[in-house]
Amino acid sequence: MYAIACADMGFKACPYVAKGETVEAAADDLKTHGMSAHATEVGEMMERMSAEEMMKKMTAAAKQS
Repeated sequence: MYAIACADMGFKACPYVAKGETVEAAADDLKTHGMSAHATEVGEMMERMSAEEMMKKMTAAAKQS
């Protein structure tokens, strides 16, 4: 199981932790959360970063449990 905290992606006040059996599944969960809870900020982040850069950032933040 992998977990990625929304706070580790720059949303310090957000307690959400995405989870998945793989890093990719946890990243998908985090993307879904981000687009619903932080749509404006995530949109701005996506303008500054490529999809590959975003995935690298999520992979680096992922913790295996």
